[in-house]
Formats: sequence, C-alpha cells, structure tokens
Amino acid sequence: MDALQHGPVLTNIQARSDYFKFYTGGILNNQCCFDTTQALDHTLLIIGWGVQGGKSYWVLRNSWGSSWGENGHIRMTITKDGFGICG
Repeated sequence: MDALQHGPVLTNIQARSDYFKFYTGGILNNQCCFDTTQALDHTLLIIGWGVQGGKSYWVLRNSWGSSWGENGHIRMTITKDGFGICG
C-alpha cells in the first residue's frame, strides 16, 4: 500500500482459474483461485485499494481489454498476509 503512493505496482498472480478468467465484477474472494502447486503466470498492475463491507481489496488493471471484468479491472480480496487472493 505504501508503494502505491508513488505510482502503480506490477504484480503476478495465477490466472488459470475460471473464477479469474470469467470475472465480471464485485470483489473476487474465492480461495479456489490460488493453487500453491502452480506458478504465478499472469502480470497485472495494482492501481489502488479500498474497503467495502469490511473487506479490503486491491484494484488491479488487466491487459485483457475493457470488456473483461469491471472495464478491464478487478477488485481482489487482500488476504491477512497482505497478498491478493490469487497468489
């Protein structure tokens, strides 16, 4: 969160999950999105964070175009260790 004060931050996630591939909106909060046996295979740009209904989330910009997710973005739950739900 501190790094975002200086600009967007690149991150890697697992994008193999259907929960991620077919995301259309809301805060992604599905543990099935992360498989510790699989490599992180997709890069996104963290552009912000927020809190809704007591849930903290990262706001990330994806490279798949504006027809994916929330106009090309995803809101992903921040886990207790500070990481996103997909790795």
